[in-house]
This record gives sequence, C-alpha cells and structure tokens, in this order.
Amino acid sequence: MELEHNGGAMGQQPGQEGAAPAARSLEEVFSESETSGAATRTENDPEQEQQEQENRSEETDSRPDGQSSRSGLTQDQIWAISRRKAEAQARERTDRMFAQRFGHLTNPVTGKPIQTAEDYFAALDAQEQLRREQAVRQAASGMEPEQARQLMDALQNDPARRRLEEENQQLQTRVHQMQRQQDLARGEQLLAERMAQISRLDPEMKSLEDIRRQPEFAEFDRLVRGGYDLVDAYKLAFFQRLQDRQASGAKQAAINAARGKQHLAPVGGKAGAEDGLTEEIIAEYRRFNPKWTREDISRFHKNYSKGE
Repeated sequence: MELEHNGGAMGQQPGQEGAAPAARSLEEVFSESETSGAATRTENDPEQEQQEQENRSEETDSRPDGQSSRSGLTQDQIWAISRRKAEAQARERTDRMFAQRFGHLTNPVTGKPIQTAEDYFAALDAQEQLRREQAVRQAASGMEPEQARQLMDALQNDPARRRLEEENQQLQTRVHQMQRQQDLARGEQLLAERMAQISRLDPEMKSLEDIRRQPEFAEFDRLVRGGYDLVDAYKLAFFQRLQDRQASGAKQAAINAARGKQHLAPVGGKAGAEDGLTEEIIAEYRRFNPKWTREDISRFHKNYSKGE
C-alpha cells in the first residue's frame, strides 16, 4: 500500500522504503524548517502532564471574579504562560509546514489529507499496517484456517515488525524533543523581548520582580491570566503611572528650557522682577501647557526653578 495523493497514488512504495525514506525526508524537513516537527504526545507524556498541572495551578489560583487569590503570579508562572504561547505558535508553524509539504497526500486508511505533523505520522503508521495486512493475506491464501492463524500469530510477534515500531516511536520521540527544545528557547526569547519593550516604556522596570513589587501588579496579574500579552497588560495596568511619567518628563523639559532663559530675567524696577519671569520664559512654559495662566507659571517656576 502507499500514501495516496488526493487525486491518485503518489508511487511511494512500502516495504524496504517504508521506514528509512520517511526518516530521511523528516531530516530534510527539519533542516529546512524554522522549527522542528511536532510529535504526537503519548498518553503518559510527562511534559504534557506537567503542562496540565500548570493549567490546574492557574485555575486554582484564580477566583471566579477573575482576581488573583494570592499576591499574584510568580516569575516562573508568567514565564510559563509566555512559553506556552510560544510553543503553540511554533506548533502552528510546524503544522503549516507539514500541510504545505504533504497536504497532497492522504491517510490510506481514513482518506484524510495530511494537515499536521500528527497526521503525517498517523499516515505512516497506517501505511505500514496495511502493508503487513496485505502480506499476511497473501501468505495465508490457500492455507488451512489453523495454519493461517498460526502464521498471523507468528507475524504479530515478528522481531522485525517490533523493531520497525520501536524505530518509529524513537523517531517521534526525537522529533518531540527537538520541538520542545525550540519551543522553550522561543519562550525565553519572547519573555526577554517583552521585558525589553516594557523597560523602554519605563526604565525602572527591568524584570518581572520589579513589576511584582508595584501596587498595580494585581491588575497586571489579572490581565496576564486573562490572556493579554505582557506589554499590553503592562500598558493597561500601569496606564496612570505611564501618564504621570510622561507628564513629569514634560515638566522637567519645561524647567530645563526655562532655566535656559534665566539670563534674560529682568532686573529690579521692571515688570516681572519679583518672580523673575520674562515673556520668553512664560512662552517657553506655555509650549508644554498652553492653558497655564501667568499665576500658574509663576507658582510652578517658584517651586521648581531650583529643582525642588
């Protein structure tokens, strides 16, 4: 039997070409792809169990109203959320790659087109199973029922068959390990990129621990748990802080600009001599806040012109 083209057979022969070419073609795929292939998770996959435990932990830590029942996410928990997002994105890219390369083939048993890495491995298994069944039928044709049964029992315990199954399982395990390593690396990279963006917004925030110490962290925690990107969650939770920081920067710029005009301050006897303001200094302040009255500017200038 063979993997079938959507419009007919592709001519890929089983038997001696069934396992080895598949391994070689996968090596080519992995070397050319941005990410490694994704493997079918087994029922006892410890990494899958770990992810399920993390999900359960998140559910336990969140109350129905969406607020955190503890002080918030730990750095590891936030990293895990970002990592899982990166893993999901990597798996999607890998599945798209398999669909592009093998989507013209179908599973010889189900007839389902290959759209994911899991579909690809399932099609290989189905092809090998059909090949064995065909070989058994051909060998058992013309035999007595008891002889045919004994032959099938012998083939079921054939060392070569078991070796092929073990090799296929080892290949899937290796693919999964490669995928996992790249997903973890991508998760770490994603977290570093997001923290760099947050640091550009607020240089005081250099790590997740810095964010955790802020009074706005509870809201940040809630947004991250709700699926928000770290940067978006920071912008929403720390909106007032960012606004205040921007306003403070504008004030300092006004102070610096006004100080640059101090040499133009009037001397005694001229208008404005008491507060030290000139029209140039007033105009400089109003560049940053056009609504300021002269009294506002005088009061601000008195308090901050010396950097107080």
